[in-house]
Amino acid sequence: MTLFFLLSILIIVATLCIILLLYPFNSKITWMVYCLFIFSTITFFYLVHDWSSSNYTLRIIAILLPTMCVIVSYLKRIKRKPFFSPNPKKLEKLGFVALCTLTLLQVINSSYLVKQSLTPTYLHEGVEISFPLKDGLFVVAQGGNHPLINRHFSDSYQKHALDLVKINKLGFRKNALKNLSDPSDYEIFDETLYSFFFCNMGLMYFQKGVLIIYFIISITAFDFI
Repeated sequence: MTLFFLLSILIIVATLCIILLLYPFNSKITWMVYCLFIFSTITFFYLVHDWSSSNYTLRIIAILLPTMCVIVSYLKRIKRKPFFSPNPKKLEKLGFVALCTLTLLQVINSSYLVKQSLTPTYLHEGVEISFPLKDGLFVVAQGGNHPLINRHFSDSYQKHALDLVKINKLGFRKNALKNLSDPSDYEIFDETLYSFFFCNMGLMYFQKGVLIIYFIISITAFDFI
């Protein structure tokens, strides 16, 4: 499922870039709105997909490829185009309105996910703890204040949980050439926890999470009660 989702993202990004390079835009304003649609769509996928499950560096390609296409498209095809189309046809006007509507919806959606990812709001004050891991590159695979970016959020007892993964220099969190049922093939295997937080149900969740620690480490630090 993860591979299918990743391939779908790459196909969508590639398709948007091909359209950007080949479609005969009649004005700069239409081209600019389409570019905004591309980057808002990529922002959505950037936040929703767990890149560590495939390769974390692929997210850079998903941003660089459209950026390069925007530059090439502007220099080769758009630079000499008028800002507004001089004599737009009715179909062209309807297409522009439809594009603006889709772009606006996508910008609102992506902006909301960015906000929930970077500055989530909670009903209760959080408990500050030091980062539980050392010596390596760790990323948040699941986290934030929305089910699309945090699969724990739908569960009232785990809604503030984070999934932390360790990746190597190539961006992988596991050795894809070995048997993935073996926990030792994951980068985070046998890592030491330097801090964690206990509360009324904390011990039960920690004991329950020992098996998960070997794979990706799931730590619920806040709001067990």
